[in-house]
Amino acid sequence: MPDLRRSKGGERFPLKLRVTYKGERKYYATGFDATAEEWDLLNPTTAKGDLRRIPQELRIFEKNAARCSEELIPFSIARFESSYGDTL
Repeated sequence: MPDLRRSKGGERFPLKLRVTYKGERKYYATGFDATAEEWDLLNPTTAKGDLRRIPQELRIFEKNAARCSEELIPFSIARFESSYGDTL
């Protein structure tokens, strides 16, 4: 999801992974950024050129985060950050 609170200059915004647990939200950088228009085009069926790669990479971030969170029993944001933070 684009972090519209932070501009990377011009109309570009960083794309971040959001983790929510017990009402607490944390955002983690993915290394990608996009304009609002590009974000709307990131649907895998409509993405063209370099934009096609971004949804694939974001799905990898999501899969890795989900796998990491499933292994953390009990789960906590702090434990997630220490375990998953090394892969970001």
